[in-house]
Amino acid sequence: MSTHQGKLTRRPPVSVRRALCREVGFRCPVEGCGSPYLTFHHFDPPWRTKRHHAPEGMIALCSNHAAKADQNYYPDDFLRRLKREGAGRANWVRGEFDYLRRELLVIVGSNAYYKVDTILQVANKRAIYFNRDDNGYLLLNFQLPGANGQPRAWMEDNVWIVPPGAENVDCPPRGRYLEVRFPNGDRFRIEYTEVAGAEEYRKKYPNHDALLDQLVFPLTVAEFWERSAGAGIELGRDATRIGTNVVRGGTISGASVGIMVGSGALSEERAEEVAAAVTAFNRGRA
Repeated sequence: MSTHQGKLTRRPPVSVRRALCREVGFRCPVEGCGSPYLTFHHFDPPWRTKRHHAPEGMIALCSNHAAKADQNYYPDDFLRRLKREGAGRANWVRGEFDYLRRELLVIVGSNAYYKVDTILQVANKRAIYFNRDDNGYLLLNFQLPGANGQPRAWMEDNVWIVPPGAENVDCPPRGRYLEVRFPNGDRFRIEYTEVAGAEEYRKKYPNHDALLDQLVFPLTVAEFWERSAGAGIELGRDATRIGTNVVRGGTISGASVGIMVGSGALSEERAEEVAAAVTAFNRGRA
């Protein structure tokens, strides 16, 4: 239960948050909205009447519609209908990271990349990489499907997309992070943080102090990890695993490609399968 000094706080416990988000298909259920950045409204009874986290008397809404609900814009029967019908509207969940930076430090699978255009390339296909917009701002892309090319969460130029079938999609209203879980245990997470100066950086990233002379503070860091059963590539919290190879705590800067996967890392056949899956995956979304 969410408490502070013995008092119930307005933020529900994790199990309630996940159930309420799943109930509305991980998108604000108000017609025409669909925002994935959800908060939680208490309506039966209202929070001001009784502090509680009873899921049957709560609903997940975007911040805008939750604020309106708090001001009694919507009757209870309308909110109950949204709860009943929300999951039936489940569709592709879509959001965007609004960070506009000309330089980013990216930590993927415990390895740090700075001024690297393509972080991971499989055969001749870029899987994690940056584009730049007309103003020179970095736009992050992630296009690595799961085993057999199944669609998973991906990003296109800072826009993230999650297909139907996710067990949980967690993305708070401020939009600093996204975490997606699938029923088979696959997971994906990306989080943006701000680092004020060198001292904070050393404490937070002690394995990557070799980059300090190149970094400009305040610094934005994007941390990314992903697990996909049977895909042959795991970008874990503690290491990058490619076939039987493990890369941990490395630092790469000023390169056009950080890690290139081909024969020798994965088998040539498996590398070609993953590259073909990326191609098919992209073609299916074209």
